[in-house]
Amino acid sequence: MERVEVKTKTAAEKAIKAGKPVRIVGGSFALALVSLTGVDIQVAADVEISTTDVQGCIVTRGTSAPRIVTRGTSAPCIETWETSAPCIETWETSAPRIVTRGTSAPCLDANGFSYVFTRGDRLTGKAAANVIIRVQGNAKIEGGLQFQIKLETPQDWCDFYGVRVEDGCAIVYKAVGEGYRSKWGTTYEPGSTPIDHQWNGRKEECSVGGGLNFSPTPRHTHQFVSNPRHYLECRVRLDENFAVHFGGQYPEKICHKEVAVPLVEVDIDGERI
Repeated sequence: MERVEVKTKTAAEKAIKAGKPVRIVGGSFALALVSLTGVDIQVAADVEISTTDVQGCIVTRGTSAPRIVTRGTSAPCIETWETSAPCIETWETSAPRIVTRGTSAPCLDANGFSYVFTRGDRLTGKAAANVIIRVQGNAKIEGGLQFQIKLETPQDWCDFYGVRVEDGCAIVYKAVGEGYRSKWGTTYEPGSTPIDHQWNGRKEECSVGGGLNFSPTPRHTHQFVSNPRHYLECRVRLDENFAVHFGGQYPEKICHKEVAVPLVEVDIDGERI
């Protein structure tokens, strides 16, 4: 769906109510969102966004410095890109997931019984005593109940995402389009065992020879394929060819040279068809 560019509060509210993805490119206003799911907002302006009982994604870009406040049971994924520097406040029982990318430098102020998951190195801020914070990376947050997440091995990755391991193979998933083909042209027909013949030994995250890409669940594949026609269960060995770029752009995916067991088609819940 095409993203709607807006510069006013009225235009933003109209597009969000219609369920459209929005990009706020200008203006100075406060936007209050209540009891919504599937929110998809990009922010490139210094606006204020407050959410109450909201699910979705809020992405800040450019040099913007918006204020984002989460309340109630809100659990948005807040991604900060480029040199954006949003101020993020959490209250009550909200549970935002904050991902910092590039040289963005968001600041956190967490309060109440909120729960925060942060990934990346540039988040700074403070948390009240009852806030639970799971930190993956080098975020510098004072206070709260902090739990450091260390992911270093393929088994760590599987444990973190709840991926089953059977007979030395991780059970991961691939989404493809018509003809069981990926957007890169590889065919993933049921019964086949695809291989990356240009495998470069896991050197780069997104490159030719970087391996076949897989996700921990069928729903995770939607980050990379917007309208899949087929989902495949893929079994890959936990060996030297299992590549996870923990500090990369997409640590939630893995790359592998090859599929070890013939592919099986499944539905969005991972049930075999």
